[in-house]
Amino acid sequence: MNRILHILTQAQELIRDPEHWAKEAYYATAGGKIATINTATCFCTAGAVRKVMGTGEDPLPALRILRSLLPNGTHDNTEGPILVWNDFPERTHDEVMELFDKAKELARANAA
Repeated sequence: MNRILHILTQAQELIRDPEHWAKEAYYATAGGKIATINTATCFCTAGAVRKVMGTGEDPLPALRILRSLLPNGTHDNTEGPILVWNDFPERTHDEVMELFDKAKELARANAA
């Protein structure tokens, strides 16, 4: 399994349970309070990728794949569009899971 596919798979698993998905914070507690990467039990889309990668690795290659699949596929060099998309009031956990599924397909295709 290529590295980006591995990261996306692990990040998706981290938030597969809707109780572990967060909005409006990279990292949060089960009660919704902002937490650190080490104390969090809930993660936004980008926060899940960052948690899997830890602090020693650049998250942008994995985040770029997610970002490229967003509506109006923005290709700037930040994770801001992912944060905005994740935090959209009507965003659902199912949509987040679908984004990860599509990103993993793209990562597989890019590795072939």
